[in-house]
Amino acid sequence: MPAQVADSVQKILSDLFSGATSFPAVGLFTRESGQKQTESIQVLESFCETAAWVANKGFLWALAQVVGALLEQESIACLVDGRMFLIPRLEEIAMAGALEIDPRRLTSPARQLGS
Repeated sequence: MPAQVADSVQKILSDLFSGATSFPAVGLFTRESGQKQTESIQVLESFCETAAWVANKGFLWALAQVVGALLEQESIACLVDGRMFLIPRLEEIAMAGALEIDPRRLTSPARQLGS
């Protein structure tokens, strides 16, 4: 993750929840071909009370979609209360270069792993 993106997201999370932590890690995933692949990743985390999560969930989902689009990722993983959600990146880019956000996508459930 480019440092500018990580720093910006960390600042946003810190402003929202009074703190955020960022650290490097190594991810391992399986390609459609079955081949294992590793990649360097940056983990960003922030903790909050349920009321703060509920109040900011739509914005955070949209933020994850924008980060996914900026980094050309298929999805962004989001861990909430021990459950992992894969949030797909925004698929539509306006002709003027602005991101189009469908409000229905902000409230629709993300694909959850392990359920």
